[in-house]
Amino acid sequence: MQSASPKTNPIGHSKVDVIIIGAGLAGLAAAVECEAKGLKVLVLEASIRVGGRVWSGDFHGTIVDWGAEWIIPSMHPQVMMLVDQGKLSLNTDVVDLPARWNTERGAIDATYDSLRHFNPAFDGALQQIERDARNFLSHPSGPELSLREYLKDVTTDAPAALLEAAIFPLTGAAPETLSNHMLWHEIGFHDRSIHDTLNAKACRIAEGCDALAKVLRDKLGDSIQFEKHVTRISTGTELCNVACAHETFQARHVICAVPLMTLQNIAFDPPLPVALQDTANNSNAGRVAKAWAVCKSSSAPQETLNANGQLRYGYARQIDDQHWLLCGQILSDDPSALNSTDAANLIKANWPHAEIINAHIVDWPHEPLARASWHSSRVGWAEKTAAFQNPIGNLHFASGDIATKWAGWMEGAILSGQQVAARIASSGRA
Repeated sequence: MQSASPKTNPIGHSKVDVIIIGAGLAGLAAAVECEAKGLKVLVLEASIRVGGRVWSGDFHGTIVDWGAEWIIPSMHPQVMMLVDQGKLSLNTDVVDLPARWNTERGAIDATYDSLRHFNPAFDGALQQIERDARNFLSHPSGPELSLREYLKDVTTDAPAALLEAAIFPLTGAAPETLSNHMLWHEIGFHDRSIHDTLNAKACRIAEGCDALAKVLRDKLGDSIQFEKHVTRISTGTELCNVACAHETFQARHVICAVPLMTLQNIAFDPPLPVALQDTANNSNAGRVAKAWAVCKSSSAPQETLNANGQLRYGYARQIDDQHWLLCGQILSDDPSALNSTDAANLIKANWPHAEIINAHIVDWPHEPLARASWHSSRVGWAEKTAAFQNPIGNLHFASGDIATKWAGWMEGAILSGQQVAARIASSGRA
């Protein structure tokens, strides 16, 4: 029997101006901005939810974030605007208690501030990193090194390990793969201050960070279609065709608002330039799987920053007098995804005195719609993602991965989507 040909839905320029692929924060922000400019929008989302790498859910009666979690109210105005619009609540777990800093040379119990005060080599290295970042941001030049190579140039091995541990929660990448240029750009986002970069006053959203996505979703009505896995984008002079499994949509403009690594899931006609596809496939060093566990413990489990091992960063949230939620950010570089048993074992090894009751994990590098965690630039690729900030004809890109500011953060994703939408609206070709 002859197979049915894909159904074409020629919604065209008279009905829709822009098709947006992906209902993460970048795609939703682009859609809201487009509609505010009078453009008609269709959002195609492959999954059954909004948010992308922002994903929250109930875990043992408490809302936890399986993806992006922290916001900096003083530095993230777009996020805070959504917090206000959604009447969302902010929580902070910041307690001035010593964290455990684990390196191959042993463990140190110290707060960030006390470590700087009592370890002059550590403090001096941080000051040197800030000077290097300011010089680079004022006059971009100099060799691009791995973070590990760079830190060994800045200081001795012992403080270098402490620095690797301090920087990991910010980047989510192994220090041998992460670009020193990316770190300097990150310091630039934080007002060129190493202190604000590593010790910013961050908060959580009590309702979960995907509440931000839901605030944007609620502005769009029925403009979003779920379980629409885009397989091909064909661009032309006037119209673009966007093909899913059994139907094809048309619009004047297309915005790909998906993680860079997932562009390999889509066939482009004409093909993306080789350099652009290589950047998409190779630029992101973010390899974090995020695990949560509920445990029983008579005392507060310490925050941990680990210079080696799989679980690099761990922290706790209290449920009641005896029960805690433990979160582990775990490096995931193996071909096979980590599972809940792996998560429980790694969390138990990190907090050996805690009684683990249940654990779950989301392995972002193995999620087919993500293929990596938040964006951290790989050595040799830090500046190359800027090419995605320019359209190819009527094909545009938006993502936290390619944001001009706050790349890898929720603020950056929102800004990226807004900027692309504003460009389309002002082009006069919508």
